[in-house]
Amino acid sequence: MTLDIDRHLPEVRGDDTQLQQVMINLLQNAFGAVEGCDALARRAELADIPSRLNKLTLREREVMTLVVEGYLNKQVASERGAAEKTIKNHHAA
Repeated sequence: MTLDIDRHLPEVRGDDTQLQQVMINLLQNAFGAVEGCDALARRAELADIPSRLNKLTLREREVMTLVVEGYLNKQVASERGAAEKTIKNHHAA
């Protein structure tokens, strides 16, 4: 599966299930941010997803890439030399 969001973002690779889960998480976060708003506001929020991805720090993008590759937070923490809680924070960003 190929996921082409924005040419300025680093390439993210994974199997269909992993990439679909990333997109589902992004969409759920977007819907959660506009809970109680009308459908037009929700569509506007969803259209902002590429902009939100561009705001990720390099570290957050690195974490996202490892998570998409199937690493657990604990493994990502070990790989990046960080605390697992820090990785969870990056993962939630």
